[in-house]
Amino acid sequence: MTQMSTRSMRRRRKRTTASSSSTSRNYVIVIAKKMTVGAAILLLAYLVLHSFVIDNSTSNNDTEKGANGTVGEGFRLPGNKLEFARAMRKKFGRLSDTTTNTSEKHGHHGHGRGRGSAGSDTGIMANTDPQDLFDFVESIRKPMHPLKGGLWQGQGSIVGDNRESRNSKTLSYDINDCPEVPPQHYPMEWSLMDIINHWNPNDTDSHNRRVTGIHQGLCRFDFMTEMHKIVNYRKAELPFLIRDDPAVLEVVKRWNSSESVMVDDATTSTGDVEVKSYLSSILGDTKYRTEYSETNSLMYFMAKKGKGKRGGPPKDWSPPLENIAMTYDEWLEKAMQSPEDMAPNMPHWYFRVSAKGSAGKVSRNDIRVRKEGSKAAEAHAGDIMFEELPFFKSSSKSLYMVDPKDARGINCRFGMMGNTAAAHFDGSRNFVMLFGGERRYILSHPKNCPNLGLYPRGHPSGRHTAVDWSDPDLEQFPQFAEAYANEVVLQAGDVLYLPTAWFHHIISLDLNWQCNARSGITDTYKHHIEKCGFN
Repeated sequence: MTQMSTRSMRRRRKRTTASSSSTSRNYVIVIAKKMTVGAAILLLAYLVLHSFVIDNSTSNNDTEKGANGTVGEGFRLPGNKLEFARAMRKKFGRLSDTTTNTSEKHGHHGHGRGRGSAGSDTGIMANTDPQDLFDFVESIRKPMHPLKGGLWQGQGSIVGDNRESRNSKTLSYDINDCPEVPPQHYPMEWSLMDIINHWNPNDTDSHNRRVTGIHQGLCRFDFMTEMHKIVNYRKAELPFLIRDDPAVLEVVKRWNSSESVMVDDATTSTGDVEVKSYLSSILGDTKYRTEYSETNSLMYFMAKKGKGKRGGPPKDWSPPLENIAMTYDEWLEKAMQSPEDMAPNMPHWYFRVSAKGSAGKVSRNDIRVRKEGSKAAEAHAGDIMFEELPFFKSSSKSLYMVDPKDARGINCRFGMMGNTAAAHFDGSRNFVMLFGGERRYILSHPKNCPNLGLYPRGHPSGRHTAVDWSDPDLEQFPQFAEAYANEVVLQAGDVLYLPTAWFHHIISLDLNWQCNARSGITDTYKHHIEKCGFN
């Protein structure tokens, strides 16, 4: 039997088809118990009225008309891409105009919430049945990767700052049913060389790993029933997974959908019908920044002008990749090549869409438009991402926006099979979401910094490992053999929390869509990073 616990399987059977309005009513009743009788009566009266409005709006949406007939028959492509994105969201399910902050205020009561609950600080579906989302997302997910055989019995070592901890061989928690608060020495880790030898980073065929298992040490929490645990682990600044946030699943469903679209012909009064993917439709023919590499290795760099250790690149240095401009469809054509054409020694492309700041503005470094200086097109691209991912807006504090005053915008990176981002750490906390496909993350505690062979501060690829993890040179980097890590495979609808300074090595196992947002910095692991010269 895999590590999918009995409790987790029971949780799957608990899923109901209750509407968001009725489950919201149940949740508020719990809150009402702590209120005066008069206030509770008023609150329940509001819920009844609110339910009636939602039920009627849901039925009305069934016959909502578009520019070319009913919504189900397709509609014309507006010139304004943001308007089109909103129209598409009506078609595939939309978020309500309001959000709540229940996870922050009532997260410690989260264990009482059921599958049908609409409570979420990330955006609530007004007319979408959560069960439909769960069913759809599970239909596109591949089987989950089990824990490597024997590791549950202790064939590994756990995180610790002393030799006694590292020599311990007991896994004290179930990754699918973790305790209320982080257990001592969480998360479990293993020799990085053992992880690499078991599953080489250049190997994107995960079929065997679904049989032999992986070295996963992170807890996997259910959004609807374990919010109290999520809040506890996040406050402890430890990495973990969240699964099945309805607001995230809604994006998964849209981004994995296609639609018949009427595209106006400028020369005639008629239009042609095209079947386009949702992303292709909203991103259109705008050219975005895309990283190109002659191999599967896509090493980040930022070359600065000047000379000296911190003023410019080394004399013998050359950029590890090239930044080019591509439309989404152009990139998708590359990402749909045969596996042989995406082998490690073949060219790879990494598509990027970013929305900077809180107003949806896009940096000129992250987008290339057809008409030079088209600020309107840049703004539309940013607006679309914030429209698509409202839980990353920095208007207020939420589960995914821990420090909205220090929000870093949205960064989306779409990967093709084999794309590999070298291990590195980020200078702020990070929530990573996957909306389709699979990505493998190899994670390492910041205290492993001296063993990972990092490029020094001031180097164009500073903060990143100089070691080829697919073929480590232990003669050049002997300390690499002393490094420890764990791994996890993200699937559609998964959310990964990465605290400040945690190392992550990323491999795209197939075509995938990932977006992340950073907000705020913590000093929890600062002393580890400073030992490697990063102040």
